[in-house]
Amino acid sequence: MKKFGSEPEIVANQAFKSEDHKLREMQKQIRDLQEENGILKKAMHFFAEDILKVSRSGYYKWKKRPESERERQHKEWTEQIKEAFDVWRLELELNLT
Repeated sequence: MKKFGSEPEIVANQAFKSEDHKLREMQKQIRDLQEENGILKKAMHFFAEDILKVSRSGYYKWKKRPESERERQHKEWTEQIKEAFDVWRLELELNLT
């Protein structure tokens, strides 16, 4: 008597079902994430319009405006601080070993 699971065509078929199952699970996750994204977009508009009292057109105008000199300088300083911290952390790790 042969073992049922050891036949090559059965094993290949089981692997196919497993891949098909993974594909369905991933598609379900994508649908769930798209639904959550839509909910969050609606919540953002509710928050901006009702709580902050910002119009939709005003929000998008603000979002599209060019970066100010202060914002640019802040990003530059933030990057310099991160680089300095990374160097400090690397030196600390080297001294510990």
